[in-house]
Amino acid sequence: MTYLGTDFSPDEYYLRYADRYINPHSDAIENILKYFLKYINPKVIDIGCGYGLGTMILHDLGIRNISGIDKSFEMVHRYNRETNYLACVGDFCDELPNANTAVAVHSIHLCPRSRLNVLKWRLYESGVKKFIVVSPIKRAIDGLNIPVIDITRAPSGQKHKTVWGWVLDLEK
Repeated sequence: MTYLGTDFSPDEYYLRYADRYINPHSDAIENILKYFLKYINPKVIDIGCGYGLGTMILHDLGIRNISGIDKSFEMVHRYNRETNYLACVGDFCDELPNANTAVAVHSIHLCPRSRLNVLKWRLYESGVKKFIVVSPIKRAIDGLNIPVIDITRAPSGQKHKTVWGWVLDLEK
């Protein structure tokens, strides 16, 4: 699997570029998270947090109880440094901290389809009621089998790109 126009896997990419990676769709991500703000309860886990873009946007929107989890040690280090929130190293299928809401900003497509049921279980187990997914991939939530209660999309500043957002309801 190659990632972001390189010959690297996602793990190799973030190992090499963690300190300088910037998500090119931040404008669309911000618009989607603003649109979904009414679904976000105060205790949030940012799954696949990367350098913290989702957390920084949520912080600017007034959400203060946020923690992150990311597979890349380098990204967790950057997240902790840049957001002043704490993240830990972990994968989609690892135990998640207790939270009311989970967000996955441009990360769910990195979870292998064969492990989506484990992720779903981990969300239930941690007490998550709403799962907000933001992705440049229109079919990113296929395979999760969690009811969708809201969906939106936003154009990105990057040429001809659309970013998708869903609110999944784990209470139904």
